[in-house]
Amino acid sequence: MTNHTKKTKKSKAQELLKEKQKSILEIKFKEIAAIKDFIGGGVFTHAGEKMTMIGPDDISTNIPGICDLAINFFSTLKEKAHDLGTGVGKMIHITTELSHILIKSFRIKVHDDLEDEQTIPFVFVIILQSDASIGLANLKITSITRDLNKMFVDEGD
Repeated sequence: MTNHTKKTKKSKAQELLKEKQKSILEIKFKEIAAIKDFIGGGVFTHAGEKMTMIGPDDISTNIPGICDLAINFFSTLKEKAHDLGTGVGKMIHITTELSHILIKSFRIKVHDDLEDEQTIPFVFVIILQSDASIGLANLKITSITRDLNKMFVDEGD
């Protein structure tokens, strides 16, 4: 098998894996959307690519814009925290007069047919109406991340 054939197979496998991750993330994110004070949010790659997003249909809440700004803000702060030697940021909580925005980084370990285990980073952006649901949102994120890691790692075995 030539190197070109291996690369083509690898990219096809990664694309299939990405599509599977998207559909599973969509299903799992609906668990967070069911939280009482949920306004909107999504799951994104660290590069800002949308994996799934949920929000109201009205134009008054710009969920895509909020998520985009949150990802950029998170990336900048994460980089600066690392530069200052304070460690790697994993979560940011932004409080506004109208909402609470949680930005939380997580990684999913995956196996595919062509490679050993690899880790893929993602970011949750969750917009809540009040701080009463922050604890529940964190628990849901932890639970979903654990479920996804188990699902993708077990699949490769």
